[in-house]
Amino acid sequence: MEIHLHQVPKAGRILVHVVNYNVQPSMTPTAPMELAVRLYGDKRPTAAKLISPELGAEVKSIDVKIEQRHGAPYAVIALPPVRVYAIVALD
Repeated sequence: MEIHLHQVPKAGRILVHVVNYNVQPSMTPTAPMELAVRLYGDKRPTAAKLISPELGAEVKSIDVKIEQRHGAPYAVIALPPVRVYAIVALD
């Protein structure tokens, strides 16, 4: 699995790209996991959305918590299993 972050400053959004490379010999979904994203500046996301081809046109809302870890703020979500690809949008 690989996870990449992309900040969209003008939109105040963080995009988290999740790719599951464990697809051979069959597509095995990842285990559910906690995803914690370090936050910089004063912006704090209040919503998270999961977008994936696996969901079709559906956009799934995910609860987001702001926690202090290692002396810094983090946005924390429970990431459900991912078969191949998903994006988490933190707004």
